Amino acid sequence: MNIKLFVFNFFRVHTMVAWQDGRQDCVVVDPGNCDAQETEQLVHFLDAHALRPSAVLLTHGHPDHIFGVQGLLDRYGCTAYMSADDDKTLDFSADTAEKLGMGHLRTDFPYTAVTDGDRLGIAGMQFKVIATPGHSPGGLCWLEEKEGVLFSGDTLFHGTIGRTDYPGGSLDDELRSIREKLLPLPPGTIVYPGHGLDTTIGYEKINNPLLSDDYLM
Repeated sequence: MNIKLFVFNFFRVHTMVAWQDGRQDCVVVDPGNCDAQETEQLVHFLDAHALRPSAVLLTHGHPDHIFGVQGLLDRYGCTAYMSADDDKTLDFSADTAEKLGMGHLRTDFPYTAVTDGDRLGIAGMQFKVIATPGHSPGGLCWLEEKEGVLFSGDTLFHGTIGRTDYPGGSLDDELRSIREKLLPLPPGTIVYPGHGLDTTIGYEKINNPLLSDDYLM
């Protein structure tokens, strides 16, 4: 699996393109491009590598993670995948984007709803949907089991976890999601979060202070 990382908008969100050697189809995870320059960066990369997105994988519906969704759907005719549990989050995101001066955010984009345990074969990759509510009600992680790669969105970060003080957030749900769904994954699983440094499940088990036994009791 090849992964190209972009850092977009003033939240410095990670937008990732993933593809397999020898294929022209790809997936885009959390397109946060919110202006013409950022969109040009993403499109130029795709065109230069003869890549065409067949899917947009969304970890949740906050504005910094979804700003570029509608543009990709319009340009490439691909399909977006998200949890329906984040429909109300989309309403919050539209208001938030306007208040923050990010511009008009399209939150009425069509998407295919996925739920915990769903498996999607896309662009030569096999993604398992892991529902991880907490940061938002419909938070998801996308696991490519064969590659040992997890796109964790804002659920799990290097050395910390996602904030839970936004509408619909829950610290209890967040910790339960991580404890029950993510920590049992193989320790070598590479975690690509929505912000900050990459990490591994094994590293976080040992070093993340918010995931210590005392904190999780």
